[in-house]
Amino acid sequence: MTIENENEPLISDSKSYGSTSQESLTDHDLLNENKPINYKEDVKTEEFTVYWYRWYICLIFAVQGLLQGAVWNTWSPIDDSAEAAIGFTKSDTELLTNWGPISFIITMPFYMWLLQIKGLRLTVVSGAFLVAIATGLRCLPLPNHILQYVIHVAQFLNGIAGC
Repeated sequence: MTIENENEPLISDSKSYGSTSQESLTDHDLLNENKPINYKEDVKTEEFTVYWYRWYICLIFAVQGLLQGAVWNTWSPIDDSAEAAIGFTKSDTELLTNWGPISFIITMPFYMWLLQIKGLRLTVVSGAFLVAIATGLRCLPLPNHILQYVIHVAQFLNGIAGC
């Protein structure tokens, strides 16, 4: 294919079906028998309706992802403080950090099924609910020996919300 005009684009917008030394056949050539392109006839326009609750779900998803990550990453930065205040050991804080990936691996197939069957809204709202429950559990005023187990359960629930 040779370019006879400098203003002609080097790459065409349509697919080619092989090329010869002179010219290549394109979709438009095959369908319109080398007639000039009239984009107003060729382009189909579709109208979409934008529902307000799609933005609501998008906002909830973004905020939930931010909060879930913040809740998940709580224990590593305050490792020494958690050891002094609650009695966690280094291995406890490492396990708290690992509950996210562990619970993700366990519950991800269920969440993929739920997403396929029920849609995005239910999965996002249930994930936000799990983050709220997990964060609320960590705030309970319990004795330290009970609070340690409750925090592990809360981290597991927060990891499920990461799906």
